[in-house]
Amino acid sequence: FFFQAEDGIRDDLVTGVQTCALPIFHHDIDVTETLVAELLRERDWYAYIECHTPVYRVVAFRKLLRKHGARIKDQDYWEILRRIYETHQNPSGHWPTFRGWFASRRKDREYFMESEERDLLRRLPDSFTVYRGYSRFDGAGMSWSLDRRVADWFAHRRPDWGQPRVITGVVRRDDVLA
Repeated sequence: FFFQAEDGIRDDLVTGVQTCALPIFHHDIDVTETLVAELLRERDWYAYIECHTPVYRVVAFRKLLRKHGARIKDQDYWEILRRIYETHQNPSGHWPTFRGWFASRRKDREYFMESEERDLLRRLPDSFTVYRGYSRFDGAGMSWSLDRRVADWFAHRRPDWGQPRVITGVVRRDDVLA
């Protein structure tokens, strides 16, 4: 289970908000080698990732980890991974990759959450109910909500995908990965 206090929208029409002032590059466009080299030399990992459109940030992060993984601080790793996950159109489509990254033994995993989310998680009881709305496949997904209304919205957002369903689970706070 992955906990998100803001219950960010994960829709195929929503890619997130671009906050980087740098140009955004598509994966198959020749990225300016000078800019990339400068960002990597300055160890501005976040800006390097932000220069890629959301769907290609998985590929960019994979390359970044392969070449510079040992130099990336643990907190930066989790914050970058959060941004990639939040802005990706279909994180479930990369589930094996995300699962591997989430299984990292790096410290500071709590930085996958924003400070408000960390505070909320600390205030939750030892176990709590979560909801997941879906309308196709089997409901085994990555994003769950504390709010049944949010899950219901996800279940009904694409009527052409089939019967809307909301499933419920009970999670122990200590089992929340991030």
